[in-house]
Amino acid sequence: MARYGFTLFSELNGPRAMLDQARAAEEGGFDFLGMSDHFHPWLSRHTDSPFAWSALGAVAAATESIDLVTLVTCPTVRYHPALIAQAAATVALISDGRFTLGLGAGENLSEHVVGRGWPPVDVRHEMLAEAIQIIRALWTGEWTTFRGEHLTVEDARLHTLPDELPRIGVAGSGPAALEILREHGDELITDGPDPDVVEQFRDVRPDGTVWTQVPMAWDPDHDVALDHAHNFAFSAPGWKVMAELPNIPGFDAVADLVDDDMVQDLVLTGDDPAPVIDTITRAVESGHDNVAVVQVGPQRTEEFQRWWGEEVRPHLP
Repeated sequence: MARYGFTLFSELNGPRAMLDQARAAEEGGFDFLGMSDHFHPWLSRHTDSPFAWSALGAVAAATESIDLVTLVTCPTVRYHPALIAQAAATVALISDGRFTLGLGAGENLSEHVVGRGWPPVDVRHEMLAEAIQIIRALWTGEWTTFRGEHLTVEDARLHTLPDELPRIGVAGSGPAALEILREHGDELITDGPDPDVVEQFRDVRPDGTVWTQVPMAWDPDHDVALDHAHNFAFSAPGWKVMAELPNIPGFDAVADLVDDDMVQDLVLTGDDPAPVIDTITRAVESGHDNVAVVQVGPQRTEEFQRWWGEEVRPHLP
């Protein structure tokens, strides 16, 4: 059975706002909460970018039954994987086993800030594979030393672990990501519904779970919603470009090229439930098990939750 989530869009919301949205989403019947993990927001028009792991701990403590997932964390440059192993284990404990660790190869925008440069994509994939091996080794609770081509752990052991370890999702769509998933991951995370990627994934993990997201700018005033839809214009060039741009001015330049018609092809805009129902239904029918909506419109939380609960959710598969 498909599950539906709400992504806490940290680029437009501070941690207190995300806590309010998390509680409302749980009360409104969403099955899971997603959260991105960035140092910078994408655009200068964005307002926030809090530390994801502090926010995750607070959300885990403030909710009772809704699942949590990172969409996604890069465990190789800005973070060392040993720290992510520890952070994920702690969130899993606070949430009483409701947490899935979503991992990806990252974007230059947030990873370059520690001054380690930005590796080419093949190296990033090699680093991600090593990072997952380190995380899994530390989750055994044993003393761990790991010397890979890119990453090293020296004589480390985690002393606080949950009884049930988080599952690991791997973000991507190409052969390299699918190979990492085959060797080291449990679940697939895609940046948008793609039946071809799901079919390839099923060859690797026949019983595996697929996560995806659908961006929307909900507001009863279509002009207001359309303006807010441009908060997602950074995604127009796709991940091959998004992973490489180094700064917010670069994404601003991309977003300036996206007109109203283009952004409405990227983002479900307004308060008509029909296209939302159709888009999510097609995602589910093409094999996506967990579908999150990313609300980049005005955060009219109570009204949005009422609209979702009355006009959308009852009509989803």
